[in-house]
Amino acid sequence: MTMKKSHSELDELSVGVSILFDLYGRPDVRQLLLIEGPNVLGWAEWTAIQEPTVLELLRHALQHWADEKLIEESEIKGLCQAIWGAVIQSALACAADGGKLTAKASYVDAIQLLIAGLRERGEARAR
Repeated sequence: MTMKKSHSELDELSVGVSILFDLYGRPDVRQLLLIEGPNVLGWAEWTAIQEPTVLELLRHALQHWADEKLIEESEIKGLCQAIWGAVIQSALACAADGGKLTAKASYVDAIQLLIAGLRERGEARAR
């Protein structure tokens, strides 16, 4: 594996989270997926539907981090849930702030800061 390839694989998490936030930021998607979906289906069924898509993509991205020894394999499941929860809550909070670009940037920056901190912790542990 080349360093360039490794670097781009590790960046999948940040890029993917930004894309997911943009998707959840769309009023029609947010209403259907984050508000009506869980209310109509119930949390367990709604989450089960999300597993093969959103959570699998997060798991895939985090697996690269585990392959590089930045996180433990045992941390992947919890991190998927925590990151996904942060994106959902941030998208809903951004909508409550009127969906302004400044609010969006603030929420995306906060999530990216969490990811950067996780990466720094992993890089320090890997040394």
